[in-house]
Amino acid sequence: MGKIDHPEYYKAGGIEAIDVIEDWKLDFCLGNAIKYIARAGKKSDDVKTDLEKAAWYIKHHAEGVKAGTIPPIPPQENTKYHAEDVCEAWGVCEDNLFLAVANLYDGVVVPSESPLMSQEEYLKVAYYDLIRHIKFYV
Repeated sequence: MGKIDHPEYYKAGGIEAIDVIEDWKLDFCLGNAIKYIARAGKKSDDVKTDLEKAAWYIKHHAEGVKAGTIPPIPPQENTKYHAEDVCEAWGVCEDNLFLAVANLYDGVVVPSESPLMSQEEYLKVAYYDLIRHIKFYV
């Protein structure tokens, strides 16, 4: 069952993508974005396609929230996984890719008490961080 319920490419560094998705209470779109970031370059050599899919899901979620067809993710507190720990476990150390995960985290996990930006703005920045990473590093 390991190839189905705990594939190696989703649990790099001991942190599984599904655990992060559940901990951060992500919806379908943002959960898929995290999944594609987690497995980029691990399931296949096609890093670019995985990161393009992650960017697409982030953009789709943000556009849906703006249009009122997708509810925003309620801010989470006291999560087990922090962006820095996830990035370190998954080997997401490149600046733009790290920033994409950090901005996604800040947009949906950090309490909404005096946020620097709205969730929509954080997700927009995460999307552009991914696009920059694809353009310059992949």
